[in-house]
Amino acid sequence: MTWQILNRILVILGFFVLVIYTRETYKLRKIGNDQKDLQIMPLPFLYLSRTGNPTLEITNFGSGTAVDIKIKTASFKYKGKQKAFEFEVNYGSNILEYKDKKFVSVIFYDDGDKKSPKLSGEAFYMYYAADGKSMTNKGKCINITYKDIKAQTYKQEQHFGKQGTAISQLPKRIRK
Repeated sequence: MTWQILNRILVILGFFVLVIYTRETYKLRKIGNDQKDLQIMPLPFLYLSRTGNPTLEITNFGSGTAVDIKIKTASFKYKGKQKAFEFEVNYGSNILEYKDKKFVSVIFYDDGDKKSPKLSGEAFYMYYAADGKSMTNKGKCINITYKDIKAQTYKQEQHFGKQGTAISQLPKRIRK
């Protein structure tokens, strides 16, 4: 009778060891997949080029390719007036390879009705970088969405201020 009890205890212990081993193996596999995804993840970065007139540029510093890049319109109030910036990345193709650089056209609306569009990197520099209050002090940011080569969609926030551009967090994968 004692051998039967010992046998059952060993079977139960073996089952728990198998469950723990399976769980740890799953965690290791997940970490490996996450590392592989990080290796192919694109990382588009917006910044102001200060050679001559300020221009907004985007460069991919991640090792993967960024596809279908969209920059959300930024609307804000400045000195009691509603202002907005619209961004366009589509120069030929909307694909950004590793270390590729593209200019971003900036359309500036000085009124809430969007009746007076102006193509202006200087306005973006004045309201976002030189002043620095529009973005960093109020917690506002520019949102960028893009896809990688596996069609995973990512969202990223970037802040602008007197010191330049800052990515406030790593890109977040958007689950469908």
